[in-house]
Amino acid sequence: MQPTLEDQERHVLVKVIDRVLYKFDELVRPYVYKILVVIEPLLIDEDYYARVEGREIISNLSKAAGLATMIAAMCLDIDNIDKYVRNTTARAFSVVASALWYSCTVAILESCVSESLVEIIEHGLNDENQKVRTITTLSLAALAEAAAPYGIESFDSVLKPLWKGIRSHRGKVLAAFLKAIGFIIPLMDANCNICQLLYQGSDDYLNSKSAKVRQQAADLISRIAVVMKQCQEEQLMGHLGVVLYEYLGEEYPEVLGSIVGALKAIVNVIGMTKMTPPIKDLLRRLTPILKNRHEKVQENCIDLVGRLLTVVLSLYQQESG
Repeated sequence: MQPTLEDQERHVLVKVIDRVLYKFDELVRPYVYKILVVIEPLLIDEDYYARVEGREIISNLSKAAGLATMIAAMCLDIDNIDKYVRNTTARAFSVVASALWYSCTVAILESCVSESLVEIIEHGLNDENQKVRTITTLSLAALAEAAAPYGIESFDSVLKPLWKGIRSHRGKVLAAFLKAIGFIIPLMDANCNICQLLYQGSDDYLNSKSAKVRQQAADLISRIAVVMKQCQEEQLMGHLGVVLYEYLGEEYPEVLGSIVGALKAIVNVIGMTKMTPPIKDLLRRLTPILKNRHEKVQENCIDLVGRLLTVVLSLYQQESG
């Protein structure tokens, strides 16, 4: 991991380490600290893909070594006199918490500790510091994701501030608020009927100047598609399908991948035959997107096109039969 490594060389080395972790599994425990020392600097690298690879390795390392081993290794540096070491260690703790959160805390969450955690951090939603508001909102999103499909009562006190926040914030802060809303809404039952409110704002958010906001708006639609089905809002989802279709010209791959993913979520819920726009129009727009080499775009696009072609083939066989 020397600075002199080329991006491609580093990528190959990261993949090798990842494969070794997979093969060795718990046998890697004696080497956890040494691996962390090498990988943690990637978490604050200027290159986005380096940060992603760093998170991927530490996440897989956590699953292989287990929570106790990871904590024991990271505790050695969490109070290090070097600010750089403390910072990278704190980032690593965040990745480990995210990777092992559900498996290690579901029992605790079921005993309503999530409600206490929400009460502890909710004041941060109104903090004067923008960064504090963002971190608080992302923490609520993580809590809601871990609590699913239970625990909506734990988030009652933050629903109003979050709704207010998505109307008053812009940029990265708005994206964080949308993410939190996206994970909390699936915890609600159909009687909550928030679908109309979400539809009214979705077009504005998808048209935002901020790529982060556009991405979170599309991800929000993906997460609430099942809830909208429960609310019997198939017509509304059809309208959202048209809105998403209009944004398939998105220039940022991460955002485009989320938009295609949202279309896929709607198709999965309402079915191909009820989808608007029609299958032939969707295929026409999606075919050139298949050339996009971004992993997220390819994954969602190939999956969606495959489903569409399956339906087309089935209809053709019925007609010819």
